Amino acid sequence: MLRFLKTAEGGDPEARMGVEAELRGANALVEDARKPPAQSTSLLDGNVVGVKEEWSFVVGNFGANQGVKIGMPLRVKRGDEVIATVRVVDVRERICGAVIQESGKEKIRVGDRLEVDARRDVSLK
Repeated sequence: MLRFLKTAEGGDPEARMGVEAELRGANALVEDARKPPAQSTSLLDGNVVGVKEEWSFVVGNFGANQGVKIGMPLRVKRGDEVIATVRVVDVRERICGAVIQESGKEKIRVGDRLEVDARRDVSLK
């Protein structure tokens, strides 16, 4: 379109400027769409993004890029309360999957926080 505008003769200069402005806006939208989605950057600030209760399985929004490893224990927190512990069984670039090991009365929900459980006394059930 820009190449056409450069070769076009005559026409309304205001209309031409309007078309160029719209093209710049479209280019900005395309560039925004190319940017990767915001991600968790730390092992201490992940979130539950999916729960499969029938499989005792949760999906977290951090993965290999943030240092998650298979076998890693995680705490599921809501506010300051730990509501469950899970263990990572699958790691992808930006997400991980974990099985629920211990859970209290509260059910794990999408949006609950995940953080690595780095205590020495974490069992390897």
